[in-house]
Amino acid sequence: MLKREQIAGMNQMYRFYSFEYFLSCMEATGIRSLELWLGSPHFWIDTMGYFQCLEKKKQICGHRLKVVSACVPSMAYQYQYGHRNKEYRDKSFLFFSNGIKAAAAMGARIAVVNSGCCELDIPFEEAVKGPAELLHRLGRVAGQEGVTMAIESLTADETNIADSLAHTRELIRQADTPNLKAMADTVAVYAAGETLEEWFQAFGKDLIHMHFIDGFMKKRTYDHLVWGDGDFPLAEMVQCMEKYGYAGYLTQELEYEAYYGDPAEAERKNWKALSDTVLCKESGDTRSRTG
Repeated sequence: MLKREQIAGMNQMYRFYSFEYFLSCMEATGIRSLELWLGSPHFWIDTMGYFQCLEKKKQICGHRLKVVSACVPSMAYQYQYGHRNKEYRDKSFLFFSNGIKAAAAMGARIAVVNSGCCELDIPFEEAVKGPAELLHRLGRVAGQEGVTMAIESLTADETNIADSLAHTRELIRQADTPNLKAMADTVAVYAAGETLEEWFQAFGKDLIHMHFIDGFMKKRTYDHLVWGDGDFPLAEMVQCMEKYGYAGYLTQELEYEAYYGDPAEAERKNWKALSDTVLCKESGDTRSRTG
């Protein structure tokens, strides 16, 4: 069974609502841990710095929530890890360095990163060199900030670099920094035709974080769904985590356009699905009170 503290809420789905609304929903639902998506409009990071993190940290504490990880946005921005052009990569280094510093300022000990994407006509053996070099440099920044980077696996529709277990492992090897570990996104894992078991066998204790969401086993889609809206084998996945002694955080990276209009309802439905099946019950436990 999972502990309540392992389940981390995420503000990405609340991008059309205020940060205060997101925090209120988290507290009312019963979530205690957060992974912050450091994108606009809730946060602002650029090559010059990061802004208002201390104010946001006070706001979070006021809702009795704890930041455990932070995701530095990339794929929808001009800054990304996969640039082959070194000048572009240097500008991206400044952006992601400030993202790691912002994560540390918010109290996070894990910074979620990814491989970015390279031109599709470039073979993997060449494409992997750019993000490996950038992540190696960022590893020094992470070490100075007391943060560990977790490399997120992506789907083949998002990247031609870390789109599988083998490619992710090779990127980590070439990045060659102790401050970069593995993480699994369940949608990406199954989209690659792989299993959590294979990821634990490959990385062991170096698999330190997860984006743990529902999806479809045979339908290749990016949609990151509320538990119960897809067909992933939830109980089997939790048993696998228990088998390998995984006690890390499980971020609910709910990312589906149908949820944007009423993210609080999607959050309630997701929390109920987890509570009814795989969450440890606590004495005096109450269900969602979000109105």
